[in-house]
Amino acid sequence: MKQKNPPAVKSATRALEVLEFVASAEHPPSFAEIGEGLSIPNSSLFYLLGTLRQRKYLELSDNRAGYTLGTALADLAHASSAPPSYVEYVVPLVAQVWDKVQETTSYMERRGDEVECLISKLAPHSLLPVHRVGQRAPLYVFSGGKICLAELTEEELDAYLRRTSLKAFTPKTLVTPSAIRREIEQVRQTGVGTSREEHSLGIIGISIGLRTHAALVGTLGIAIPAVRFSESVLNRIQVELRGAARRFRAASQDK
Repeated sequence: MKQKNPPAVKSATRALEVLEFVASAEHPPSFAEIGEGLSIPNSSLFYLLGTLRQRKYLELSDNRAGYTLGTALADLAHASSAPPSYVEYVVPLVAQVWDKVQETTSYMERRGDEVECLISKLAPHSLLPVHRVGQRAPLYVFSGGKICLAELTEEELDAYLRRTSLKAFTPKTLVTPSAIRREIEQVRQTGVGTSREEHSLGIIGISIGLRTHAALVGTLGIAIPAVRFSESVLNRIQVELRGAARRFRAASQDK
């Protein structure tokens, strides 16, 4: 006898329909447009949208007039295809680079539309940037995040910029899609990501990608106070980061 499909759960069906409706809309749909388009009563829709926003599957658009897909969906997509962790290979590299530059050195990996700090060794100076293990930040403001964005196809970058609220963390944050596109193109050409006081005033970030033969797995970066930064310092940091990237690739071949 043919097995019957189990009955659909109405609340789950509605949540999926809302996500599909928002994803396919030409502009961020309003509360009223979602309710009318899916024939969901206002009372039910209020709690449904609230739950999806709380779990970060939906976000309000910049003008708060409509809804866009949230970061939780990107987190799920990334988790399903995330490469194995290479932290064990990176720990000695962080120490080696730190010994050379004596500035805060960190290893980060992409988590959806953010980067997360997994290893951090702080500078020995009284004035120092602090990256804490577990700290996250949007891709577009961190130097390591820009490395991750440079890996995207143009279609993927378009989708990222459409769903991301470009918040100004400082007066120097890049907050327009055109400015971010120019920045990402430069990263693609040089292989180096920089954040010049875009997340925290007075802090410069420089990062490079750590790759196996097949893929980018994370980023290695230096954070330095602007008062200790110069072009000659940048050149020295880039030499150390590029050398570390080569050693990482060689060490990870057998994994």
